[in-house]
Amino acid sequence: MSADERLMERMFDIIKKNMDNPALSVEMISDELKISRAQLHRKMKGIIDQTPVDLVRSIRMNHAATLLTTTDLKTYEVAYAVGSNSQSYFSSSFS
Repeated sequence: MSADERLMERMFDIIKKNMDNPALSVEMISDELKISRAQLHRKMKGIIDQTPVDLVRSIRMNHAATLLTTTDLKTYEVAYAVGSNSQSYFSSSFS
């Protein structure tokens, strides 16, 4: 496994572990990965051509879609499960 693959695996683990945490941020991720925010941004753009913010949003929205289609959770419950404090913001982001 390459260093980039290990970095991505660790990043996915951090995001999944903190999926419901509204305070999850690029700073939090970069601190856990022990690299600077700027270095994380450059690495992500180079590896997957996506920013860390976009990746977190994408993972959260994919998880929300899964929850909405496979569970009986209400929209606001799904919003909180994916780290959104606001149902209206979640709804507009999800659309």
